[in-house]
Amino acid sequence: FLMLRRPPRSTQGVSSAASDVYKRQHVNRIFSIKFSKNDPNIVASAGWDKAVIIWDIAAQEPKTKCIGPYICGDSIDIIGNLLITGSWRTENQLEMWDMREAKPTPINIKWDNEPGVSPVKLYACQACQSNGKFLLAGGSGTNEARMYNLFQDTNVTPTLLATMKNLSRACYTVDFSNQGDICALSGGDGLIRIIDIKKQEQY
Repeated sequence: FLMLRRPPRSTQGVSSAASDVYKRQHVNRIFSIKFSKNDPNIVASAGWDKAVIIWDIAAQEPKTKCIGPYICGDSIDIIGNLLITGSWRTENQLEMWDMREAKPTPINIKWDNEPGVSPVKLYACQACQSNGKFLLAGGSGTNEARMYNLFQDTNVTPTLLATMKNLSRACYTVDFSNQGDICALSGGDGLIRIIDIKKQEQY
C-alpha cells in the first residue's frame, strides 16, 4: 500500500475517488521510513515531496499527513505519539509533530548558528528508542551534529546537550545503541565516530 506514483497530468475525467488516491500517496522519492515502537501498525514515510505520511497498516490507508518537511536522508523518527523530522533546509530544520492530530502542526526545535555561519541542512535525525529521551541530528552547511534532551520530567521541552562540530564533511547518518549509552555518526569524511554518552568520550 506504500506506493510512489506521479499524479495525472490533468484531473479532468478523473473520478474524485481516484484523485483522492493520488493525493494520499507520495509523488517523489522516498528517503526515510519508520515504524512506531508502540504500535506496529503505524509507519511513517517521507521524502522530496515535502509530506510525511502516517500509514495505518491494519486499515491499509493513510492515517494523517504532516505537510512541510523536506526529507533528503534517514531523518524521521517516532517516539510515542511524536513524529520527529529533520529537513534539508536553512530554517525550521528540526521539528516535532503530534500524530494524534487530524492536521498536525509542527513544534520547532531551535538550531541556532553563530553569526556569519551557513545554517545547517539536516540529512540525519534519530531518537534514542531505549529511553525515548535523546535526539541526535546532523547535516551539511555547518557540517555538524547535535544531541538534544527531548523531555524534562514528563514535559516535551527539548534542550541542547552537546554539539559535534568542525567536521570536514557533511554528516549523513546518526544512530544510538540498543541500550542508549552509545551513539554513532558518520558522513562524507569516511569516518565513523562512536561516542560514549555517559563518559562523554569519543572512540
